[in-house]
Amino acid sequence: MRALDAADRSATVVRLADPAPAGAGPGQWWPPVMVDAGWVRAHADEFDLLHVHFGTESFTLEHLAGVVAALREVGKPLVYTVHDLENPQLVDQGDHAAQLDLLVPAADVVLTLTPGAAAEVARRWGREAVVVAHPDLLPLDAEAPSGRASDALVVGAALRDLRPNIDAVRAVETLLAAAELLRRDGTDVVVRVDLNERVRDEEARARVAALVASDPHAVLDVHPRLSDDELAASLADLDVAVLPYRHGTHSGWVELCWDLGVPVAGPRVGYAAEQHPDSFAAFDAGDPATLAEALRTLTDGRGGRPGSAARAELVARRRLVRRVQRRTVAATHDEAYAAALRSAADRSGASAPEPRGRADAAEPGDASGRDGEPLRIAVVAPLRYPIRQPHAGGLESSVWNQVRTLRARGHHVVLCAPEGSDFLEGGPTEFTLPPVVWDDPAEATDTTYPAGYLERALPALDRALAWVAEHAGQFDVVENHSLHGLPLSWAGRLGVPVVSTLHTPTLPDLLEHHARGPEPRSAFLAVSDHTAREWRAAGVESLVLPNGVDTDLWPLGPGGDDLVWSGRLVPEKGADLAIAAAQLTGRRLVLAGRVGDAAWFEEAVEPHLGDRVRYVGELDQRSLADLVGRSACALVTPVWEEPFGLVIAEALAVGTPVAAFDTGGVSEVVGSSAGAGLVAMGDADALAHVAEGLAAQSQSTPGFRARIREDAVDRLSLRHRAGVLEGLYRSLVETRRGVSSTSSPSPVDTGTVDTGTVDTLDSLDVTDAGARADA
Repeated sequence: MRALDAADRSATVVRLADPAPAGAGPGQWWPPVMVDAGWVRAHADEFDLLHVHFGTESFTLEHLAGVVAALREVGKPLVYTVHDLENPQLVDQGDHAAQLDLLVPAADVVLTLTPGAAAEVARRWGREAVVVAHPDLLPLDAEAPSGRASDALVVGAALRDLRPNIDAVRAVETLLAAAELLRRDGTDVVVRVDLNERVRDEEARARVAALVASDPHAVLDVHPRLSDDELAASLADLDVAVLPYRHGTHSGWVELCWDLGVPVAGPRVGYAAEQHPDSFAAFDAGDPATLAEALRTLTDGRGGRPGSAARAELVARRRLVRRVQRRTVAATHDEAYAAALRSAADRSGASAPEPRGRADAAEPGDASGRDGEPLRIAVVAPLRYPIRQPHAGGLESSVWNQVRTLRARGHHVVLCAPEGSDFLEGGPTEFTLPPVVWDDPAEATDTTYPAGYLERALPALDRALAWVAEHAGQFDVVENHSLHGLPLSWAGRLGVPVVSTLHTPTLPDLLEHHARGPEPRSAFLAVSDHTAREWRAAGVESLVLPNGVDTDLWPLGPGGDDLVWSGRLVPEKGADLAIAAAQLTGRRLVLAGRVGDAAWFEEAVEPHLGDRVRYVGELDQRSLADLVGRSACALVTPVWEEPFGLVIAEALAVGTPVAAFDTGGVSEVVGSSAGAGLVAMGDADALAHVAEGLAAQSQSTPGFRARIREDAVDRLSLRHRAGVLEGLYRSLVETRRGVSSTSSPSPVDTGTVDTGTVDTLDSLDVTDAGARADA
């Protein structure tokens, strides 16, 4: 709750503290007082919903059933976060499973921390769980230790108080044997085993002590329960932390280690591997060989060793990610609370309650009320096409809409882009870059430039970046969308924080410029988890922030009879396969977009044009939204690893269902939408079948299109993306000025849902970070 409270900049949620029972000392855990039927009835006028996280193992099933009944009686919704499908504090999981069988079906909204856990929730209870990332455990305003240097690799296992899910003896045996395998390969390894003075299993303590004493390369560190600072400093000394779990679902230890830049090796138990796959390697419990391989993978030099500049840099980058993540996590909770309130209102047949107001709440849409002074942002666009309508492609559309939206929210935004772009007026002349001009338009492609163009454009871009460096005091942040690496090599010399968005698969030019640029290097956003994973494999970490759609420009459409395809007409977008699928359905297909490969278009598309396949050319955004909104179904046919797929978000925003090839980040954009169907890439027959089914449903099911749009607005609104960007840029400004990120409030816009101010009761384990990391 610390992270959520710090991120709740819009005054939409008031989290009420759990009342302390008589005699409870500071830092002491107690069963949550408010998880009680009598308390719920007595205080029903003081809260809007109850959000349960932890602590239910202290209650009987009958007690919890009474709480659920009391919430129904007073008309209050229940939100339940499934942290543990198996409780790490218990040996016998029977009571915990029975509680899950009660709480998961009863909850108005269910949340969990990983896709794997969400899939298990769906299998076991038929509930769709909202996946929300675990926030930071290392306070962002505290000094972050980067560890002490050591010649030998230091690999540690923290056994803590030997709670039931700690497989202490087997874990230590496996770790000692794996370290010996590494030493045989010539790697100097020291094993450190940590143990609390007070433990729950004395026999296991004795066996662990004997094992460590028998190995000259291992040390046993027995100590009192560590404070937050002591725990962080202890973990920071490790090259790798090894999880000693017998069972479990998620791990707070993984989160704390990620904050500290410490990679984690863990047994294949639960879904901890999904929390931070960039910094986690799995092994088979009890198998030294697979653990040794995991340790080799995690110590290949990518993250930096304890005490190194690379480790400190990694921690700094991750803190930036965490600052932004706070906003996204808070926004997800806002949306969950709004959905829970609607659910409770629907159940009672009443309208959702009026939220409690807060005197200091900012007016919606008031940028100064949200953030203080407007931000000063320089946006670097891609070189190839002007940033104007009709948009050359999804990348250009994203940049155009983002500049327009940030300006509308009150910020000072200047654009550096090719001549002919919108938004260049009022900016320095250096920000107008040479246009791309083809002598023969038939030779134009999306993958090459005219002869001599880069010789003109790159020096111009270099001059523009030099102008930023000379006038660094005029900017708060540089937002980089260029597909050339030059802005990345300038990042450390600009005197202004740089945030680069990864719109594509890995590009060698960008990797090279990023690697050779001076510190501080650019921070990165990725448009999908798929894209983030690709770049992570190349050594670039990023925060996932999906592209968004201006849902005012893409309103709900009436639907129609035709199929529609929109996008760049190039081979990798597969319009020829859309034509084949449309012919199988017997419906007419309308194509819209820019021809990016004239020779391919002439060969693969043009022969099919006629009454049943129409090409309407490039359209401005309103005309395209109207066309897509009057269609029965949109076909999306990438035959490459599509990084995002903005055309999917656009179609869903107007309520038009989407039949698409499942490749790259497509499934992430589709999400849980009821109005989308995915098939294997290249399968036109399957695409036709899915498209016909969705088209028929769009035409015959009342409210179907409205539900598609509602989901798209909740997940893919450009307002939401802009709100997260504001939070990120505020954090960069605060860091640049040496001010804590918690000192300058900034909201996250949660789309079109206005939750007002909601009072929530959060049932949490109120302990320090050490205990939270035990989760």
